Amino acid sequence: MEILDEFDIKIIKELEKDGRMAYSAIATHLKISNTMVHQRINRLTEQGILTGIKPVINEKKVGYDWGAFTGLTLNKDQDSTRIIEELKKIYGLDKPLYIQFFSWVYSILQLDFGISFTSGEKVKEEILSRIPITLTINIVSMILIFIISLYFGIKSAMKKNSIFDRFTNQLSLLSFSMPSFYLALVLVLVFSIKFELFPIAGLHSVPNDGSLNYYLDFAWHLTLPIFIIVFGGIGSLILYIRALTIEILKSDYIFFARARGLDNKKILRYYILPNLYPPVITLLGLSLPGVIGGSVILETIFSIDGMFKKN
Repeated sequence: MEILDEFDIKIIKELEKDGRMAYSAIATHLKISNTMVHQRINRLTEQGILTGIKPVINEKKVGYDWGAFTGLTLNKDQDSTRIIEELKKIYGLDKPLYIQFFSWVYSILQLDFGISFTSGEKVKEEILSRIPITLTINIVSMILIFIISLYFGIKSAMKKNSIFDRFTNQLSLLSFSMPSFYLALVLVLVFSIKFELFPIAGLHSVPNDGSLNYYLDFAWHLTLPIFIIVFGGIGSLILYIRALTIEILKSDYIFFARARGLDNKKILRYYILPNLYPPVITLLGLSLPGVIGGSVILETIFSIDGMFKKN
């Protein structure tokens, strides 16, 4: 018999309570998809653990009706308590706690994260297949945040109290106050649904043939998610760079550099930027958890198969 996992046991428990429970009700209780419930119940039926499955046939639909699936009964020949005990033995949960802990640490050091209860695949393989997408989104976003923040922050400081400076302050305030999930929904509604300029979800619209068109299509799909991450990340960094640049411009070495006749471009290159890079890069690193946190929401909204999207 095939090894039963946590969700198999939970499905069996739900059916013990009510053998005629709908697929949708089981999926809601266990917080998994209807398709996953369907697949697992079919497998349990083939193993003889569940019997008596019947599809619903009505005037509108012939086949499986997710909302009114009937006829599930638990085969009492299979003792769910015994199955749970076997499951504990397979995963080592019957051993003392300290042995479980050291076994877990040993597995982690070998990059063995076990089997995913959702997909049935090895967790390590799931991570390796998904992490490039998440890394691509976050690395590109961090680079753009760094470049855009430097430009607006330095220019705003060098043109203090100008129209550009006031515009930059308002932009930073808007970046602070705009929730990423709300901005994502607004942009999808406007640019994807109304004007149809960008795709609503996913990563590809063309097959992967390695051509330039494929990579352009990939970039087109990531435009909105990356824009949202960048817009949410520039607010604090722009204001920090602006304040730091204003302090640098008040320094004595800037005064003497201007007294020597150096123009703004040379002052920026040789005096301002070298003093900005260390603190800005440090702050950029500290903001990385917030950027990754935004990826959790965006991968769900845009159905991007990254690290944080649930199947």
